[in-house]
Amino acid sequence: MRPRNNTTALFILLLLAAVTLPGLAEERLRGTNRHYREGDWTTWSSLRHIRQLCVAPDRIYFATTGGIGCYNPLSQRWETPQTVSSGLASADIDLVAFDENSGFLWCVQQEGLSYLGPASRIWTNLFYDELGFHFEERAVALGFGSDHFLYGITSAGRAFASYGTSGSLEWDRSPGAEVTVQWYRRTAAPEPPLPHLFVPPGYFYDDQARAITDLHNRRFPLTFWQQDSWNSLWVATWGLGAARVDLLTGRYQPLPYGLWDDAVAAMAWDQETLWVGGDQNLQGFGGMTRWQVDRSDPEFIEPRYLTGFGDDRITAMAFDSRYLWFGTRNGLTRYDQQHDSWRTLGQAEHLPDARITHLCMDQEYLWIATASGLARLRTFALGKKDSLAIDQIDLRRLGSLRISFLAPQGDTLWVGTETGLYDYNTRTDSGFFYSEGFFPVQQPIDAVACWGDEVWFGTAAGIAGFNTRTGTWFAPPAQRLESAGTIHWMEADEASVWVASNQGVLRYDRAGLRWIQYGREDGLPDPEVLTLMREGDHIWFGTPRGLTLFYWNAPYRID
Repeated sequence: MRPRNNTTALFILLLLAAVTLPGLAEERLRGTNRHYREGDWTTWSSLRHIRQLCVAPDRIYFATTGGIGCYNPLSQRWETPQTVSSGLASADIDLVAFDENSGFLWCVQQEGLSYLGPASRIWTNLFYDELGFHFEERAVALGFGSDHFLYGITSAGRAFASYGTSGSLEWDRSPGAEVTVQWYRRTAAPEPPLPHLFVPPGYFYDDQARAITDLHNRRFPLTFWQQDSWNSLWVATWGLGAARVDLLTGRYQPLPYGLWDDAVAAMAWDQETLWVGGDQNLQGFGGMTRWQVDRSDPEFIEPRYLTGFGDDRITAMAFDSRYLWFGTRNGLTRYDQQHDSWRTLGQAEHLPDARITHLCMDQEYLWIATASGLARLRTFALGKKDSLAIDQIDLRRLGSLRISFLAPQGDTLWVGTETGLYDYNTRTDSGFFYSEGFFPVQQPIDAVACWGDEVWFGTAAGIAGFNTRTGTWFAPPAQRLESAGTIHWMEADEASVWVASNQGVLRYDRAGLRWIQYGREDGLPDPEVLTLMREGDHIWFGTPRGLTLFYWNAPYRID
């Protein structure tokens, strides 16, 4: 009986460790991945919610829920934000601090402390439990002493100190009376007092509440402010992002940057402008971003305030020269750019289901995948008589099936369904379930991709493909008989096959005959990738925690 009790006790201890130390389930990010150069991975997320800011000699740093925003007051431009892609252990930043003695940038993030070397541009992460912090104890203030020590205060009131970037803390050590310390805290200094702010039209500033209200009666409190040596006041808000105030006039200048929401499940190009959107799991509070990334200010679109836009949970996008189509969890929304008007279609307009899962376009039709069937809308007739006639496809075979993905290949539209791969001929309006080959295709298909004569598809069992002209199936290693998790998106080109899933990104290197996996340790902000889009030597990833651009074909690097 005694060995049995010991085994039970050991099991309980291991279970408690797994629950109380979730970071052990996933390898910790110790810092910047030196395999990549700065700029190989860049992530943009929502920088609207700011806790604190820091005025450095040549930069303004903002501690946000989506990373550290970096604004250059000399060029008056935003620079690349510091995020998990840069090497931070977490992009949810509590505090940012600049050490003028050494040029190091420090921050307090959700998992501990981090610092960035001014010459190396490498982040190093120090974790709370390894530094000796108590459970749920956090750093709430950082200071840099004239004796070159880092000083800090925790949420429990404990003091700590460390010499430079040693990473070893001396607890209960405070600076001596002879030491001058530059402190950085979560609360703004009482001096100088805030002036009255002259905000843009459509907004109202309340001096007593220190909050900005918009026309929809939403309040955005000021969370932090700090004056620089150029007579400007830098302001942080919770929900409206950053701003600069001219202290001579009180003029409030918003500085929009980043995305409206973190989650990116759909994206598409409208000429040189990128649209991104997703499902924040908060119906009525989501939005989309329209942005020429890093070339202009982003524009935020909030569907709940647009007549004709039915749902802000975006699942798919497809654009042509006049109409922008948005799939949502409750209807298909069309934006007419010529008339600047929105209209949402549902089952009353003969959609088989209002829950849109995927969209794709050809020269004649918009193809609409839903949670219960496939439909098409003739696009070329819209400009003539604004007809919105929707036809359901193969109601007998597909009418009750969840359609996950669509991939056009000439006259063929490959359809991923919950029971298998469907081959639809758009010219003859006929189709069948594909059943040839040795890889089981009669199972739920998560995603499909086409390139030339090739068709690739992903399932819970793995990834496979075949050549439609020769009928030849690809042998391993191209065929991956190993689960990639839940696959959300696939694309193929002459060099690679890309797969986005809840386990990161997979790339099949055709030249090297190998699969390469990318995760958080490489630069993804989240283990789950919801969508992807190729752009030459770069590729865009949409994740629950932002939009990521990866320089995958860098000539100086071998992955």
